[in-house]
Amino acid sequence: MSALTSDEIKSCKVFFSHFDKSRSNYLSQWELLCALEAMGYAPTTQTMQSVHTHTHSNNGVDFASFLKAIVVQRDAERRLISDSDFLAAFMALGGQKDGSGSISVEKLRRAIKEEFGLQVKVEEMVEELGQTNEEGKLDLREFKALFS
Repeated sequence: MSALTSDEIKSCKVFFSHFDKSRSNYLSQWELLCALEAMGYAPTTQTMQSVHTHTHSNNGVDFASFLKAIVVQRDAERRLISDSDFLAAFMALGGQKDGSGSISVEKLRRAIKEEFGLQVKVEEMVEELGQTNEEGKLDLREFKALFS
């Protein structure tokens, strides 16, 4: 988990105070959901359950737990964006929408060199990771491993 900056903590305090309608220094699940959405997050049911399990007391979510919830939500959304970016690139190189299939190492090398003008030695990266199969293909997991 990545830490929040002092400016982010100040911003969180403003949102926490605004959504703490009872002024109890605790947010209910509903208030927490509203605060996260107001901050631009799109919390999933799974995220809300996780936050509830790990941070909820009988009184609700206190400010320290709210900060933990923000970090959990932010990190989850970053992973989701990263995963969707990898899938989009994988699909652009010939992989399937559901993440199945494989892409050619040669096609990846050409795209990096010709479309992006980068001098990355893809074959060496693949060799270092031992991530290619005998046909010179990469599945989505292997593709992600090259750039992670």
